[in-house]
Amino acid sequence: MRPKSSKANRERFADPGDTIYDFMAQGILVECPQCGGCAVHRPMAADAPRREWLAPRRLVCPECALVREWRERGLSMRWYETPARDDYFGELLWLRGKFGAKEIWAYNWAHLDLIERYVAATHRIWARAGRAPPYPRTFDCRTFLSRLPKWIVSAKNRDQVLATIARIRERRGPPDGGNANA
Repeated sequence: MRPKSSKANRERFADPGDTIYDFMAQGILVECPQCGGCAVHRPMAADAPRREWLAPRRLVCPECALVREWRERGLSMRWYETPARDDYFGELLWLRGKFGAKEIWAYNWAHLDLIERYVAATHRIWARAGRAPPYPRTFDCRTFLSRLPKWIVSAKNRDQVLATIARIRERRGPPDGGNANA
């Protein structure tokens, strides 16, 4: 019996259709401006809808007990700044790592996991408009993964990007990973 081809053994990854706003609506890990530890901010209402990324937020640092609130109705998008900062409080993101002169960053562990799984995959399936679930609300160019910079998704950079993500993972954060509402 002939072994399966290496092409058949490649890891497949289907884009779940998440947008950057889906991750913004969850807990975001930042460096505490007071002590430098890992702080998290998330919507103040535990039952805030997942897609309500403009809901009032509370930043809490478990290390020094800093508490701040954000109640604005507009954001300062800082996706392209280096070093990466969050869009609400303007604090440095906790999950970030240098890749040459560029930076890889994530809002929380779920965000970093998605980037890592996507980069590691050798076969990627894109979300398509009008497809049955899990792609009900997005178009090809609106998903978070479709907007990643080419240098992150390039096969020639795969090993170095995954090594950078591994270094980012060495930073410790809160036990819930910033993903749960509290």
